[in-house]
Amino acid sequence: MDSNFNKAYKWLLYFALTGVILSIAAASYLYITKPKMGYVNNVKLLTEYKGVEDLKKQYQEHLQSWQANMDTLTAEFKNEVMVFERDKTRMSAAQKASVEKYLGGRQEELYRYKSSLEQKAKEEEAKYNKAILDQVNKYVLEYGKANHYDYIFGVTEDGNILFAKEGEDITAQVLIFLNAKYEGLN
Repeated sequence: MDSNFNKAYKWLLYFALTGVILSIAAASYLYITKPKMGYVNNVKLLTEYKGVEDLKKQYQEHLQSWQANMDTLTAEFKNEVMVFERDKTRMSAAQKASVEKYLGGRQEELYRYKSSLEQKAKEEEAKYNKAILDQVNKYVLEYGKANHYDYIFGVTEDGNILFAKEGEDITAQVLIFLNAKYEGLN
């Protein structure tokens, strides 16, 4: 019976020592392979990234073109109204009604066109914003891989990271990388 007790004791001791050794090995591994982390200030990244300026210029050019077209159509309509106001005293009641109906239709067309331009501007802005974010995300991913980061967090004004060591803020380095990448230097 003593022999069975010694065997059981040896196995128990063996399992306990194996558990301790495995625990030490796991803790050592986790300590040695501590993940590399950093964070970027998203607002700063998006305001200082040079790609934003170029895409914003393209968007502004579209807006200016649409606005110029709208201004031309509005000026033409105002001119038609002015001509009508000047000449209406020499028109018959039927002619006045016909021109007023025509001008009312033109005004409606102008409103619909303005509305469609506003919708188009919103869609275009969303497209440009998506293009910017896609580009930034792609370059941040490349930066993270090239610099062996396990995690790169984004800080927003909403405060999704409440505290981080200053040394972990890699916004400036990422911004340099993004702008160099955008300009084709990397």
